[in-house]
Amino acid sequence: MANTDEYIEKLKQKLGEWEEELGNLEEKARGAREDLRREWEQRRDDLRARRDEVRNKLEELRSSAGSTGEELKRDLDRMRETISRGIRDLRDQLRR
Repeated sequence: MANTDEYIEKLKQKLGEWEEELGNLEEKARGAREDLRREWEQRRDDLRARRDEVRNKLEELRSSAGSTGEELKRDLDRMRETISRGIRDLRDQLRR
C-alpha cells in the first residue's frame, strides 16, 4: 500500500504543478493574438477535463487493490503524459 500511497502523493503534487502552469499560461494567453487565445481556450478546457479525469482515477486508485490498482496506475501514467505534453505544446505555442 505504501507504493500506492506514494504514487498518489506524487500525482497529487503533479496536479498542483499543472494548475500553476495553466495559470501562468492563462496570463500569457491574455496578451496573445486572437486566434491563439481561442485555441488556448479550447485546449485549456480539454486539459482541465483530463485533469478532472485524473482526479477521479486517483479516487478509484485509493479504494482499489491488487491488479485493479496496477491497471489504474497504467491509465494514470498515460493520462499524466498526455496532460504534460499538452501543457508543453501550449507553452511552446504561446512563446511564438
